[in-house]
Amino acid sequence: MQEFQVVITEVLQKTVTVSADSKEEAKRIAETGWKNADYLLDADDFKEVLFSMRRD
Repeated sequence: MQEFQVVITEVLQKTVTVSADSKEEAKRIAETGWKNADYLLDADDFKEVLFSMRRD
């Protein structure tokens, strides 16, 4: 019997609304909010799961 390393990747996704003067500023605001834990993603935000083989 052989052993294999299988990588399991879970994807969480949440849409947030921010007020900004541009798309770039909105992205910065959302990134800062995420880094500051203003937006917490949990099991309710589950989007998909991916399985892949780890390369040697």
